[in-house]
Amino acid sequence: MNIIEFDDMESMSAHAADMAREIAVAAVAERGAFTLALSGGSTPRQTYEMLADAGDIPWDKGHIFFSDERCVKPDHEHSNYRMANEALLSKIDIPPLQVHRIKAAGFTPGLDAGGYEVEVFNTFKFNKLDEDGECPFDLMFLGMGEDGHTASLFPGGDSMLARRQLVMAIDPVGYPKLRRISMTLPLINMARNVVIMISGAKKRALLSKIERDLEAAQGRYPVALVEPRGTLTWLAAK
Repeated sequence: MNIIEFDDMESMSAHAADMAREIAVAAVAERGAFTLALSGGSTPRQTYEMLADAGDIPWDKGHIFFSDERCVKPDHEHSNYRMANEALLSKIDIPPLQVHRIKAAGFTPGLDAGGYEVEVFNTFKFNKLDEDGECPFDLMFLGMGEDGHTASLFPGGDSMLARRQLVMAIDPVGYPKLRRISMTLPLINMARNVVIMISGAKKRALLSKIERDLEAAQGRYPVALVEPRGTLTWLAAK
């Protein structure tokens, strides 16, 4: 577990943007493309804005996914896509078909989750992005709630038990209390790199608790079960 601490959000955001830039450029040099999964919430917004201003990221060779989404329309104030679009997607030159939005309007979450799982598989298969047969993401951004949830995987939910299902519909939970669609731990843990960004004393205290007794934490907090095939880096701002 690699933990890097920062005095403020700006320095953490800049570090996260630098990591994403380096990973994207290296992936394109090695495999001809890169894959990035975005998280929602307010914490990563500044990072996305910094990525939009970066001039050396080959966005035309990128595929962008989302770790989770609330079951609302894409222009809704609580939409993760809306935030990412405002901060990043609308400002970069990336082919629209390479932005893989979770289509979740709240009417058929189960079907929408299944559809996104198929889209993930098909994207990796037909674009030859999957060299190892495990749909790996080059980088996945995640956050953590004060209750230990990550993406839309909340403590005590059935999603913590997922073994084969890679994308799930989640019953109304969290704030705001809405239905959600989320990547599950089996899919998250296929990533080559995962960066979890947190800020504030309460979240840092929970991270310390996880760090002290990971085994106990894994029985309570979904975020403690994030164990990617590659590297896991925590970025924590005061």
